Amino acid sequence: MQFESPSGRPTADDALRDPLFSRESAETAQCVACFEILLRARGVTCHDGARHFLCAECLNRHVEAKTRLDVEYSDVRARFKEGGCTVSCLAEGCPSESFSSIEISWHLHVHIHAQWEGVRLEAAQERLCTEIKREFEQKLKRLLIEDEAQWKVEEIVEEVLTLKYPKCRTAFADFDGCTALTCVNCGCEFCGYCLLDCGRDAHDHVPWCPIGEGMYVGQERWEQLQRERKRHQIGGVVAKLGVEERAEVLHLLQPLMQERGIILES
Repeated sequence: MQFESPSGRPTADDALRDPLFSRESAETAQCVACFEILLRARGVTCHDGARHFLCAECLNRHVEAKTRLDVEYSDVRARFKEGGCTVSCLAEGCPSESFSSIEISWHLHVHIHAQWEGVRLEAAQERLCTEIKREFEQKLKRLLIEDEAQWKVEEIVEEVLTLKYPKCRTAFADFDGCTALTCVNCGCEFCGYCLLDCGRDAHDHVPWCPIGEGMYVGQERWEQLQRERKRHQIGGVVAKLGVEERAEVLHLLQPLMQERGIILES
């Protein structure tokens, strides 16, 4: 304003826009907490149309009360952290959004600001720990499901997909057309359809086997019947599993079943 040349001086319009002459700087407001009337610049104003005012001293007291370590009122501090350490308008029922960190920081005393920042850091660390713990638990759950699923698949491969003599549990693959079979190891006779151990003679059972088709059947038909038996058994096993474990087991079993021509009903 003291330039010798008029061209270097601000215009009247520029001067009125300067913060020194702004209406905001000179405007007064009543604090919603202590009801004292002060310059609006000496506190924070909410963003609602009502423009509620909270003076700097009440703001400091409010933040200090929310952030101090106090065994008796520890729940207050805990709720403040859960809420993201935000400070909102104290006018009852005001829908205004929270004050920004810059707005708050401008008016806080040094020690209260440090206390507030400490709580914000603590809350951030707790959120991070919670997130890490949640991710760890999810990964652990997934690994346990995969481990259980792998164990279940191995059990299905061993007990269902692999043909075994019913008594000595030795694997076999030979079939000569007669469905009254005899174990080459222990001599027990068993049904070639359902693999039931029939003791010393399977001929009484085979003609009446629920899934059988008589004493003699061709190799191709017998293999088809075995696929159907395995499909039924696998379906019974996976039906007892939880949703996630069942999905994982079926995923692991898929190539093994496809290799053997077994298709589960959806």
